[in-house]
Amino acid sequence: MGGADAVIFTGGIGENRRRVRGRICEGLAWAGLKLDEGRNEQMAGREGQISTDDSKLNAWVIPPMKSC
Repeated sequence: MGGADAVIFTGGIGENRRRVRGRICEGLAWAGLKLDEGRNEQMAGREGQISTDDSKLNAWVIPPMKSC
């Protein structure tokens, strides 16, 4: 496939557990993922990028869509 463009965290743990996201991102440093700690701290229940702007592999928090 030629690699990956991004890692997406969603659902209960991925959306709300900054420490879990941090550990996963640390493990992906070899792939060029650089975590922005400040952004990671702010992303609880919100959508946004948590990797640094110069990261080769991006990381995002995207809450799941709520059903009606």
